[in-house]
Amino acid sequence: MEELPMTSTIPSISRSTLFLMTTLLLPLFLSLSFQAANAKDNKQVKEINNIASDFTLKRFQGPNTRLLDLRGRIVLLNFWASWCGPCRQEMPKLAKLQEKFPESEVMVIGINNDTNRREVEEFLHDTKITYAILFDPKQETSKKYKVKEMPSTFIIDRDGNIRHEHKGYQPGFALLYEQEIRELLTQ
Repeated sequence: MEELPMTSTIPSISRSTLFLMTTLLLPLFLSLSFQAANAKDNKQVKEINNIASDFTLKRFQGPNTRLLDLRGRIVLLNFWASWCGPCRQEMPKLAKLQEKFPESEVMVIGINNDTNRREVEEFLHDTKITYAILFDPKQETSKKYKVKEMPSTFIIDRDGNIRHEHKGYQPGFALLYEQEIRELLTQ
């Protein structure tokens, strides 16, 4: 019987490149996958299929926004407050998420619940958030959506149905939002 050599060669990929790929990229990929899976398994995430309550709210910059006018797009509604640390942590991730999709297909909307609009406007000028920010100082829209935690995020499909609800914020949620949006875009 002929013995096989103890070493093998991998065509076109050097051993050092393979080593780097497995030691650097694989743990990163596994970490991100774990965060997304962990976030989805969390009881703070719900899949639902209810019609989203319509609202019209004043926009930080621009005209009033009505949810019904956004039919045909995927909408991510994020209820937040300027005093909320996790909200502030999540906002740059939401801005990056909006940059991945044209507004004609996906619209990220932040709904602010603060009562002092001037403080919110100062905060927004300092942070340079680029997605749509709406004001709900009387928290009427928050009550319609039964928001009890900050932040709270709802993903609404093209037909105006709430498909996913996320309470609070955890690492991996932004990746999960993107995954849920991409799934809805294929439907």
